[in-house]
Formats: sequence, C-alpha cells, structure tokens
Amino acid sequence: YNVVVLNRGGSFIDSAVFDTHASSTADDELGAYIDGLQENVIVLIAVADEATYGNHASEEDKMGANLQLISLGAKHPRPAEYRASWALVGYKGPHDDVEWIRQVQAPASQGPSEISVQIPKITGSCM
Repeated sequence: YNVVVLNRGGSFIDSAVFDTHASSTADDELGAYIDGLQENVIVLIAVADEATYGNHASEEDKMGANLQLISLGAKHPRPAEYRASWALVGYKGPHDDVEWIRQVQAPASQGPSEISVQIPKITGSCM
C-alpha cells in the first residue's frame, strides 16, 4: 500500500509505504498509521502487484487494517484477486458532505487502477 496524505487545501502532509506481501507486520502497521492520522485529511492509496495475501499476517492484523481502510471510505479494502491493482481516494473524518470518495481496481492483466476526481478545495482554516 502506497499512501499519501494531503490536507483539505491539497498540500502534502506525509507519505508511507506498507509492503503487505513481504512483511508479516505491514498490515498492523498500515492500520496503526491510518488510525494515527489527524482528522479531516485526504488519503490517497494505491496498490500494485500483490496485496491480497498478506505474508503470514494474522487475521486480526488484516481485519484491523481493513477496518481502517473502510473508515476512509473503502468499499472493498483489498484487491479482489491475486496481483490486481487497487486505488482509493479517501477521507479521514466525517463523510457527511464528502461526495468525492472513490475506489477502483483492475485485474493484474489490465494494468494500473486509475482514479480521476475533483476534490473541492477548502480555503481559510486549512491544516
């Protein structure tokens, strides 16, 4: 999982990478990272190659990461098949007026998942 975090004004806050295929702790680390993000931030996530298996991660760790991804707006927090690509434009915070959350995925043979969405810029009290 490649993660980029932006404030509501679109400015970069942070980025992180969680290799859930190679590391048995990456699922837990991904869940903890999302949980630790400040509220009211845009979260961009992309996966390529393999994120379904989770190299010997416990089911509890996978569930924790899945619940955190769902909290950002993911409908299906894992690619549906082996080596598929997956992408999310999510939001950490209340989803009441957030209509731009998107998730896409593509089979391995069809290349990367791409999302195009316009996010209204919030001016004034941006973080």
